[in-house]
Amino acid sequence: MVVTVLGLFAPESKALQCDSQKRITYTGPEFISLHEKSVRYAAIVTDGCGTIRKRIPSSEYQKFESVGEEVLLPGDWALPGWHDAHAHLYGIGKAMEELNLRGAKSVEEIQTRIREWKQIHPELKWIEGRGWDQNLFPKKAMPKLKDLNEFEEPIVLKRVDGHAAWVNEAALKILKPRWRRRRGNYAYLYPNRRKRPQKAVYVDKEMGSLLKKMPSPDENTLRRRITNGAQLASKAGLVALHDMGTRAEELRVLRQLDALGQLPLRVFSYLEVSSSKSIKAFPKLSQDNKDLRVSRVQLQGVKLFADGALGSRGARLSSPYSDRKTSHGTWVTSPKTLKLRTRLAQKLGAQVAIHGIGDAATTYILKNLVPKEADALPLRLEHAQIVNPRYDARITPSVVISMQPTHGLSDAAWYVDRLGGERAAWAYRWRDMMDSDGILVFGTDSPVESIDPRATIYAALEGLKNPYHQRTRRIPSSDEEQATVTEKSDPMQTVVEPQTVDAEQALKAISSDAAKALGLSGQLGTLKEGAQLDLTLLEGEWPHAPLSWRTTEIVGTTINGQILRP
Repeated sequence: MVVTVLGLFAPESKALQCDSQKRITYTGPEFISLHEKSVRYAAIVTDGCGTIRKRIPSSEYQKFESVGEEVLLPGDWALPGWHDAHAHLYGIGKAMEELNLRGAKSVEEIQTRIREWKQIHPELKWIEGRGWDQNLFPKKAMPKLKDLNEFEEPIVLKRVDGHAAWVNEAALKILKPRWRRRRGNYAYLYPNRRKRPQKAVYVDKEMGSLLKKMPSPDENTLRRRITNGAQLASKAGLVALHDMGTRAEELRVLRQLDALGQLPLRVFSYLEVSSSKSIKAFPKLSQDNKDLRVSRVQLQGVKLFADGALGSRGARLSSPYSDRKTSHGTWVTSPKTLKLRTRLAQKLGAQVAIHGIGDAATTYILKNLVPKEADALPLRLEHAQIVNPRYDARITPSVVISMQPTHGLSDAAWYVDRLGGERAAWAYRWRDMMDSDGILVFGTDSPVESIDPRATIYAALEGLKNPYHQRTRRIPSSDEEQATVTEKSDPMQTVVEPQTVDAEQALKAISSDAAKALGLSGQLGTLKEGAQLDLTLLEGEWPHAPLSWRTTEIVGTTINGQILRP
């Protein structure tokens, strides 16, 4: 039974149960297996736990007699259920309640939005917002403290990437940053003897130090934001979300919702950690029921940070930024500490996901942190926006490359200025990553980008319209010539191709490969027998052009065969 709530849906409020002896036949849409191009299915039979027991090809459907209970699914197409391989569940729900600053073209426009927000929400003691991007401002300069001085309320506005916070003087008086003078990227916070604040924007480490004094959300707020974020993600057609940076209190709420049967998608959590002590808490916190048939929450691993973000010049580069010769970016965690924490987490059985964007950060991760044990869970390199092709050979099956194609389109107007032409060719190379030996998965980094996976598919297919964002590939001019290639005589031809993938590859990156990244290959993200019936249901004509994916109608999902409708 599905009960409508908040315009979306909620499963009935009771713990999930299943009967492995029961049989259910699902029909309605055409079931598409991404691993069997020539075969499509007209019906799928599961047990009462949602495990696929039999598949009926369309060519054999007329001879087939349905088994057990019959369920007619909505839509024209049923695909292996979509995962968002990198998102922030609580952040999605929180962003739904904050001032939206996306697309603001100037400081003046942001000031206007704040005034309007205050009129709508006069009860707020703090004004929080997210989404500003100085790259859209006329001079592309970071805002100043005086820009928010007209407001008496404390204000905290996070940049679109979540790696920088713009605050006003009223907020600084409450948060009371330390008086310290330091050269480099973390020069803060009161640079004169009168201790008057001079700085408005705090990046990465300094932002974390400042905002840890912000009021914590209460239990009801946590539950509301997680619930709303999960519902929005499910409405977008997702059956699973890899939550990058789950706090312990959020994990507790997720488990409560799961126990009540009120979670509309699977959540694989990566614990937010900032010290060896917090990593050591992983085994104690990792007490989930691992049975995918009845549990939708699993603590999968830990999230670490190597560097910051490209938009705020926090990504760690091997040579200075082209548009700021005095900066290489930052190490959020020093390489030595990062290595120690990675090894500790792996020893405790946690899958390690590391935020790495700049080429210095991604190079260090690939050279030093990839697990050597064949049976270990692969290391996840999150974002991998700038990877020096020299180190592509280090991308092995023990590495998950977790990318967000929508970042490439969002950054297209300025990333070449940041990196310079030659280095820009190293950025957003999801086709090269697809051709590597690693596991490529796609996500959104929501709320940085829209949670809508259709935008991810579109971006992966469309690619960047920039001459630097191409790949050079060498191909043999004929099979005969390939057979006679020697070191001295090489008839290989060089071709230039865009950094794009096709629809089948993009769909695998958000289904079967996303499951493989979790160590759940064959259990999720596929229509093979023995897998769970997690589906994303689409209606209308099959999308043939990249742009058509953005408007494809999503009519529901199934998890373990349970239908969830928008």
